[in-house]
Amino acid sequence: MSYLIPSLRARERARGTGVPPLAAAVPFAAPAPVAAQRLVVCDACENNSNGHCRLFGCCHKDLKTTVTLAFQQCPAGHWPRWLPLKIKS
Repeated sequence: MSYLIPSLRARERARGTGVPPLAAAVPFAAPAPVAAQRLVVCDACENNSNGHCRLFGCCHKDLKTTVTLAFQQCPAGHWPRWLPLKIKS
């Protein structure tokens, strides 16, 4: 499943190939050290309930998956979104 809207360039590349435009979007993963640091913070948080954040809600089944997504940020404000300095298209 993808959470990103494909760029105009990705949509142009997909046009005429039979590939749906949303299939051109790739989920954006945070680097492993960033995800590991987020997980350490989540493990010590008072909102952690057996590996699930009470503030994220039911759509986030597992914190180990949630912390790897770059666009996510902690609802309690413990860690921000991670974006690279330059996004490649």
